[in-house]
Amino acid sequence: MPSLSPKEVDSDTLNRLAENERHFHTIQAGVRGLASTWVLAAFAGIATLLQQSKDVTWLFRPFALIIVICLMANIGLSVLWIIDQLVYQRLFNTNYIAGLRLEQQFSFIPPVRAIQALTTRGRSIASWVKFFYVGPILVFAATALVAAIIPNTTGSINLQGTAMAMGALLTLAPLPWVVWQARGVSFFRLAASLPGDYSEILKAKNCLTIIDSHVQWLNDVHANVEK
Repeated sequence: MPSLSPKEVDSDTLNRLAENERHFHTIQAGVRGLASTWVLAAFAGIATLLQQSKDVTWLFRPFALIIVICLMANIGLSVLWIIDQLVYQRLFNTNYIAGLRLEQQFSFIPPVRAIQALTTRGRSIASWVKFFYVGPILVFAATALVAAIIPNTTGSINLQGTAMAMGALLTLAPLPWVVWQARGVSFFRLAASLPGDYSEILKAKNCLTIIDSHVQWLNDVHANVEK
């Protein structure tokens, strides 16, 4: 079996990491598409209850059913966020940092990851993705609270009103949890928790060094070609 040069070996490793990253991105895109469908289905259910005809009766009060829909919607969005960010985003982060390490060690590799890390200004993509989930969760929680308040405008306390109020409050539960857990998804936090040089690999000065090293390599190649 013919032996490969270090450049060929590292290029093959980088290609595999890039393929993994594309695979994770494809899965995440599918999860977010499912989340969008989930949100639209919940809104459709709420609209159906609000547009009910006078001759249509429900087993439970429409506002109570709206609260149930909002609660189920937020639980579903939380589960999809876990799959998206706590599973596949973390897998992506490990590949990303491993690829950045190769860019640091070998100047012939285009510094794509170093440029991305430098231009994010300390904010990872995951910190923005959370708004894709937090926004609908907040809307459904607000909708549930309104649905709990409207039937009880008289101020009287009864078992059904109490149950609706508790259900509406439960729709808020996923919101602080997702916001708090999203802080740990960033690849900046992952890198900082790693030992050795990995803990500082995403710092701006290191990214600039990686970019400068690649530019110098390109200049050297161009100079050799001219000779």
